[in-house]
Amino acid sequence: MSSWQIDRVGEAERGVALPWLFPSNDAAQTRAQAAQALERIAAGTADARSLFWAQRQSANHNTTIGACWIEGQAGNVGYLHPPVVAQSLPALEREQCAHELYGAAEAAAIDAGITWVQCLLDPGTKTTALLQILGFLHVSTLIYQAALLPRKNAAAPSLRIQSRPYDASQHTQFEGLLDATYEGSLDCPALNGARTASDTLQSYASIGQSGTQHWQFIERDGKLIGCLLLGVHAAEVPTAKPLGELIYWGVIPSERGHGYGREILELALAQAEALNLDKLVLAVDQANEPALRQYAQCNFFEWLRREAWGKQLRR
Repeated sequence: MSSWQIDRVGEAERGVALPWLFPSNDAAQTRAQAAQALERIAAGTADARSLFWAQRQSANHNTTIGACWIEGQAGNVGYLHPPVVAQSLPALEREQCAHELYGAAEAAAIDAGITWVQCLLDPGTKTTALLQILGFLHVSTLIYQAALLPRKNAAAPSLRIQSRPYDASQHTQFEGLLDATYEGSLDCPALNGARTASDTLQSYASIGQSGTQHWQFIERDGKLIGCLLLGVHAAEVPTAKPLGELIYWGVIPSERGHGYGREILELALAQAEALNLDKLVLAVDQANEPALRQYAQCNFFEWLRREAWGKQLRR
């Protein structure tokens, strides 16, 4: 029998529990990350129903020994903040407590309607062993890249493609187009079929501050061939310009191999410049060599890598 108790963290207790999930040698960084999490919860962009902690009671005093959170997000997605358990516990107890914490968080996530849980880790972190035990699969190694704007000596692109803006009345058509571009994709193929197009688009719409404003159908001579989704984030510092994100772009299988992908990328960069953004960032699967070549040709550079893990949740 466990010598601790697993409970959902109450609203008044979140400020105490959340720092457990952001361990760092820099106490200020831990406090800042916990504060940002509280802000997301208050703003309604993060669901705290799957935030749990483990406590031991002694002499009428509860001692926290661990915490775990599946942060509910748009599109029935949960972001896992892996279980963190006090190092003072013996190894077997730490492992058992971690499993119990995650189990409670997962059960609450399923009740909240979450269907997919994901986690991003620094390469080489020891947490990967725990994720495997908990049933997570390695989805991809993500390479984060950026292109500085405005580009020097960049000529206006000569494009065969045309773009037209997304409209909510065409949502069903856009979902179908998105699904079609996933077929045979080299970017995180492990995710194909893991989520519905509707859930994916809800997630995409929550990225940045621009919603669906910069989503586009891509056409060639009136025929739909792909899509482009841009997002705009607030400036990283007050004196800087806003940041752009290339959330997603894709070409349907029958139109691949004609250079349209490169043209969509050129279009995205030109639009980001027109929006007066500081830079355009994106994430790409390490295994997607054609896309990596295209990004290199357009002067994108790597600035970060993360290991992406995921788990399908079913009732």
